[in-house]
Amino acid sequence: MTSSVSGNNPRIPEGPDSTTDINIPPQPAAAPPGPSSQDCAHEAPNAGLPPAPLGDPLLKSFFQTQMADTLTKPAHDLLEKSQNKLRYADADGGSGSGDEVGSGGSSAPVTATPVLGPPTALASPDAHLKTPSKKELEQLTKDLRNAVGHAETLRKKADDLQQDAVNARNKANSPDAKYPQDLNAANAAEKAATAAKEAADKADGDVDKVIKKLVDDFGIGQEGQTSLHYSSLGPSALHPDDVADTIGTDTSIYKAAVTSPGDTASNVMHESNHARRNKEFENVNWDKAPKGAYDALKALGEVEGYSLELKNAKKLGSSEGQIKTAQDEKQQYLAKLKKLDPKAAELAANGQFDEAYKKMKADLSKH
Repeated sequence: MTSSVSGNNPRIPEGPDSTTDINIPPQPAAAPPGPSSQDCAHEAPNAGLPPAPLGDPLLKSFFQTQMADTLTKPAHDLLEKSQNKLRYADADGGSGSGDEVGSGGSSAPVTATPVLGPPTALASPDAHLKTPSKKELEQLTKDLRNAVGHAETLRKKADDLQQDAVNARNKANSPDAKYPQDLNAANAAEKAATAAKEAADKADGDVDKVIKKLVDDFGIGQEGQTSLHYSSLGPSALHPDDVADTIGTDTSIYKAAVTSPGDTASNVMHESNHARRNKEFENVNWDKAPKGAYDALKALGEVEGYSLELKNAKKLGSSEGQIKTAQDEKQQYLAKLKKLDPKAAELAANGQFDEAYKKMKADLSKH
């Protein structure tokens, strides 16, 4: 996102002016969710049957077949659960443009848990939002600039050394390789690439500490969110313009999302809201959902996310560019929602987002 910054949030220039590590306590990990109804849904096929004589060969064959089928189920269940997540891919100048994991289209993930009742209420990420002090904003500006610049520099170095390692290994495996010189060179190059990657990963962790401090200073709520982390690896090749991705309740943010403290806070709040709503809908049976329901829910999430950005722009100190993007994207997703679910769009347009989500979940529970 290219935008100007006003107020107490000057845009952060490229590159670090210091390589000092940022020592801020890491965010405590969220407690893992308890077992879902899906985890308990696969009862042994022979449960409830009366005992049979051990010497009956027909029954023995029957039970062996049933037990074999049962043993294959856990692997299938793990694959099935890995798809039970909404994905929001936030593009430069737009948010929520992505599809579910591993998909190039808009087909919905599959799970086997039925939808019953309204979504569980979780607090909005702006429930306790506040404006940091001038001193806090100045420190965040400095820390973000240094940490992000350092992480990006180390990631580029790691990428370059990885390519050098690939080239060295190819040379060592070629017919005209010189032994042992080329083999030793390849081993050394791979060792250097591994060390560089570890250093880049650590630098990403330093950015995470600053973002954690930003979340605390702005009072951004994270109910339902499992993780929020910075990745200098950048977005996937499928969505190269993304500034952030929220898959299920896990959020990754990239360099383009981390500009001024105010705009960064706006992006983080938006993504935290995606995680909150995804948590509320995590057991939806998309396999039986009507056509368009998955895309409608994503569109509703984007309308709400941009509405939160606009509602809190003054408190966050958002830039003019951030505000303009939120206005444009909100209207685009609202128009999309009107085509997919007119009633939900009407509720969203009036700011009645909880009612819109309840309406969608009630509709999904009928299928």
